[in-house]
Amino acid sequence: MMLLSACLLITIIRIASKRPAQVVQNTCTITGQQVNVQLHSLRPTPLSGGMLITLCVAILVGNGTVAACQHGFTRHATNIVCNQDGNCSYEFSRELLFNRIQTEHCVEIRHRNKTVGLLKMKLEPTNLVCSKVSKFFTKSTEIRVFSRVRCPQAGSCFYNVCDKIRPNETIPELTRGSKYPGYSGCQYTCGGLSCGCFLPAPSCTFYRVAHVPISDAVYEVVECSEWVPSIHVEVESTPYQETQKEDVLLQPYVTYRFHNFNITATSVQKPALSILNSRFALSENESLILPDRFAVPVECATRNETLENFRNCINKVVCDCNTGWTKHHCHCPSNSLRAVANDSLNHLPLVIPHLEIHTSNGGIVALTENVETVITVQSQLLVSSAELVYDEKCDIKLSNLSGCYDCLHGATMEATCTSVDSTKITILCDHNVFAVECGPTSPKTNVHLRFDSAVVQQKCYTVCGNEKWTLPLNGTLFYHPMKHNSVFKFNEDKYTGTSLLNLVSEIHMPDLNPLFKVVRQHWKAFTAAGIAAVATAGITYLFGPLILIAMIKFLFNAIVCFVTMAAKLAGIMLQCIRQSLQNNPRK
Repeated sequence: MMLLSACLLITIIRIASKRPAQVVQNTCTITGQQVNVQLHSLRPTPLSGGMLITLCVAILVGNGTVAACQHGFTRHATNIVCNQDGNCSYEFSRELLFNRIQTEHCVEIRHRNKTVGLLKMKLEPTNLVCSKVSKFFTKSTEIRVFSRVRCPQAGSCFYNVCDKIRPNETIPELTRGSKYPGYSGCQYTCGGLSCGCFLPAPSCTFYRVAHVPISDAVYEVVECSEWVPSIHVEVESTPYQETQKEDVLLQPYVTYRFHNFNITATSVQKPALSILNSRFALSENESLILPDRFAVPVECATRNETLENFRNCINKVVCDCNTGWTKHHCHCPSNSLRAVANDSLNHLPLVIPHLEIHTSNGGIVALTENVETVITVQSQLLVSSAELVYDEKCDIKLSNLSGCYDCLHGATMEATCTSVDSTKITILCDHNVFAVECGPTSPKTNVHLRFDSAVVQQKCYTVCGNEKWTLPLNGTLFYHPMKHNSVFKFNEDKYTGTSLLNLVSEIHMPDLNPLFKVVRQHWKAFTAAGIAAVATAGITYLFGPLILIAMIKFLFNAIVCFVTMAAKLAGIMLQCIRQSLQNNPRK
């Protein structure tokens, strides 16, 4: 009723003040074809009363299906197309810009200067299909070092053997490790009686760094040479009160015919996300994203080689092995697919703000809203089309932010918006822009945002129904450090220590603003606690020895008192026993 009243009021005002439109005629001559085309250009004037009534009726007729639309960016174009015979015709089209914020457009359909219906297009999340390039195959393995010490002239330890040994050589002392991919080595160690050998010559320490499979699963490591987009658009038209609706999957630059409309995605800008450049490890039961710094330990050329001849696959790991006068050690990186699989962030499907990566029929598909595309709609019905926007009144509420900062998943919040008709509202914040769903049922929209600090205090603004809204965007986010993948260990001795340099590189400082905020809010309690702590520390430092001596004396006196009491009790018991024996002599 409100919409009908508004339309009637505007119609009355327009009828009272209508002016005729001025038509300017120009003549265009096409060189070479000698074709005169008479062009007409209209100067914009207020809509006539009849036109407004027609438009209002069209809105009311389509209100149940088309509802309200966002204000977006469109461009109308009229082209003259001539063939070789000199026959020319007009082509009418409208370019519609879609992105993460602007996801829908409504266009008025006119024919013979009459409004006959509406065209609505809504952009759904875009599919990006990975064009896979297979790099190699591998298995999930762990590094083990097989070693054996031989005295001079014993076993394989003969003259200069460590200088001649090859990485792929099979050492008789290490046949157990020779069935796995890896490399062999030899180092000279101490000799003589002090080392348990008879000859005073260097002994030989043979070792083999082997990659022992943890499971039989075969992984194919792939990269994506290209992400091919498929634009998913929901198209709905109501010509002559007849509703036509279809889900259209557009390929870039390929025209799709929808009834009287030719729809073409003429421009597509894909998101520049670094995670799309990652490598993927795919098996029958598991799909992983490999971290950038992760080096796959073993590379096989084919799946068949991985299954039947795994030993001959290429080793890609080199350990730092040393001997000296201690037991043989090898310092190896823990590059294992099992370590990658233990982190849930490396598994597919992966859902992060504005992006979802999953597998489908053996392929990799990314679903994202961060795509900007221009869709051109061409039809003879669009002679003088116009974008239709209905500015609704709304009631918006934003919940507090939750999640983490400086992390992959980011922060989330819930937006609730109520309006008479279903539409979308764009909200502008200090450092973010997002759109929320509005409707009579108060739909809830989950909004994903990214921040680099723990405390978020921003102001957001929006306009609906010519009313400006100011909304607070607040929240305290958690610190979620990312685990560094390059972790080293000593294998045989199960030594897990790391160098000081590695420890320093693993330090991540969180945002301390929440702590400072609590201190500012409760500065009295913080000051009292600080004074108490300083006083306790000072008393302990100044009177600590005296207190310690007093405690020792107290403990000593307690022990002496206990022993004395026990001795007295024992004496009393002995005296009672003697008296009992004296009073009852043996008969």
